[in-house]
Amino acid sequence: MSTVIMSECWPLQGMSPAQKAVLVSLADNANDQGVCWPSVTNIAMRTCLSERAVQNAIKWLIEAGILVSQQRYGRSTVYTVTPAAYAPPQQMRGADKDKTPAANAPTPAPAAPHPRSSCTQNRKGTVKEPMNRKDDCAELEKNSTPDSPPVEHLTLADRTEHPVLECDVLAWADAFPKVDVAGELKKMKVWLNANPTKRKTKRGINAFIVNWLGREQDRPSHAKPSGGGKHTGFNQQNYQEGISDDGSF
Repeated sequence: MSTVIMSECWPLQGMSPAQKAVLVSLADNANDQGVCWPSVTNIAMRTCLSERAVQNAIKWLIEAGILVSQQRYGRSTVYTVTPAAYAPPQQMRGADKDKTPAANAPTPAPAAPHPRSSCTQNRKGTVKEPMNRKDDCAELEKNSTPDSPPVEHLTLADRTEHPVLECDVLAWADAFPKVDVAGELKKMKVWLNANPTKRKTKRGINAFIVNWLGREQDRPSHAKPSGGGKHTGFNQQNYQEGISDDGSF
């Protein structure tokens, strides 16, 4: 975390709570140059927002000049937080009505969303997931090349191989800091190969992975493996308990 970037972001005004939450989360991950590369899934988990709300907030921050994004196919997106370049749109409530539009600061681009419309929250504090939510790594998976191979492959119920991309591994490593994610993925591969009748569908494999990592995280005496030691009875754990073939609990 960069205290320099964070201290420059906190005083900024003229944005919705969701946009400010996403900005602060990015600043918390950034180095002193403002550079970071968290996944949308990771930001949504830290801010308690839906992934759609996070994507809308990131789009608004980019159009307001406070954020620059660089797409990297096969890898996570790189963001650069630039507080000094912040130029908020002028549709914000409280703008001076006595001044003409030309006298106000620059108007937003035609496609810029109203700050109040980027995130819809209900009174109970819960967030509804959008219908047919697309995976954060779906596009990266389609565009993966031999120069950026997946970290691991897991065998599915239909005998096809599910690629586990780097952006997912980074997000899980951040969500489960006590777990050696790469090592656990290798265990999952062995377990699935040894139990063909318990393999998951493409829709349910991610829920299986998260459930497995969550159980490892919650172990009372958890410690990362230091090297080529023996496995600690992972094959006896019922990692599919509570999960159906479509990934639902």
